[in-house]
Amino acid sequence: MKKLLIDILHDYLRAALIEDGVLAELAVEDKNDEPQAGDIFAGRVMQIVKKQYAFVDIGAEKNGFLQLKPKQNIQQGQALIVMAEKPAYGEKGAALTLDISISGRLAAVTNDKNGVGISHKITDSAERERLSRAAKAALNEKYNCIVRTNAENADENALKAEISALSERLDDILERGKFTKPPYRLYRAPREVHRLIRDCLSDGDELIVNNKKYFDEIKNIFANTSLYEKDIPLFTEYGIEKEVEKLLQRKVWLDCGGFLVFDYTEAMTVIDVNTGKFTDGGDKEKTVLKTNIQAAKEIARQLRLRNLSGIIVVDFVNMRKKEDIETFETEFRRALSKDRLKTVYVGMTELGIAQITRQKQSVPLHTLLTVPCKACKGSGEVPDFKYISGIIKNKAAFLLSQTVFETIVIKAGHDLASLLRTNEDLFETAEKYGKKIKIETIETGAADYFEVGH
Repeated sequence: MKKLLIDILHDYLRAALIEDGVLAELAVEDKNDEPQAGDIFAGRVMQIVKKQYAFVDIGAEKNGFLQLKPKQNIQQGQALIVMAEKPAYGEKGAALTLDISISGRLAAVTNDKNGVGISHKITDSAERERLSRAAKAALNEKYNCIVRTNAENADENALKAEISALSERLDDILERGKFTKPPYRLYRAPREVHRLIRDCLSDGDELIVNNKKYFDEIKNIFANTSLYEKDIPLFTEYGIEKEVEKLLQRKVWLDCGGFLVFDYTEAMTVIDVNTGKFTDGGDKEKTVLKTNIQAAKEIARQLRLRNLSGIIVVDFVNMRKKEDIETFETEFRRALSKDRLKTVYVGMTELGIAQITRQKQSVPLHTLLTVPCKACKGSGEVPDFKYISGIIKNKAAFLLSQTVFETIVIKAGHDLASLLRTNEDLFETAEKYGKKIKIETIETGAADYFEVGH
């Protein structure tokens, strides 16, 4: 049985999906109205670059980015109906597409020309054929669809009814878009929490929410919903708050004693696997395989919890035996297959680096819940204070020798100021010119910040 906990904070909405007593997925929504994956807009083309891509005004802070296909005749100033494929991230606006679709629990209806697609997670050939026939029977001539994993073994009439309803809704959206002045959002796709309810919960599962207003809304969507009214906060009661804190840390410990280290870059996520102090009876190869398999399972879980996407590379501990590599890869693929988003294990490079890609649906957890450190500007490092002391000494020497000021004032944060007060070279420089140096402590979040003046 699954349990979904929904916690309403002042600026955030959080949902924790518990499977077999273990936190399996965490969704966090900022209460802003920025474009998200699946939103459909009437937009206007603001700029075309090299006939390869266009920037489209969709009414957001940043213009959306549309990759143009060959022979696509799109002009600057043209009105378009577009859908967000990926949300805005960093300096980039939302990624857009002209292939418009809306999703239900069993299927997604789309205006592209790719025919009826069946989720790759449905592997039984007879079931795929049954679902394909049902989908084709429900579609009109304008649309195609993708049958989702949830449709496996579903009633054909339920699938047909959903496809018909989605087709009618898409009709309405596209028709309104023809007469709507851009920029305007024509359709707001279900947000992450609603997608968890739609995609992950079924009869027999339980949903608990700690907000009366939200409870009144959700109970109409999912019947087995209860209102949490205890004094102890919901996430604290179920031990989720501590789990959330761990998800913002770089290091994740494994039960065997090894650990993972997560690093994030603009291009990809990099994960390092370490055996730590774990030794399995002194058998090195056995230790390595056991660590890698446990790491693979935990990485698959962390990808869902941290909402990591795009290119992910993992430096597993090097395995020598071919059979060990095959065992490991089987376990890794099995763990990744539990993800509701499309996640692909690409394989190992010659250097033993595992490559993974994961569909992007919303921003990573660390991006949503953290901001760059003022001290290190997000790098995780600050200049060495001894080096900064030398720079300050040179700036002070210039002012002492080239100006008429009798006293030079150096202002810095507490730790840097304390170090400067013990810098004999700095005060000897002042004595050389018969002048004085005064050091003052200031409040600053930047560890390496300083001022040299008079």
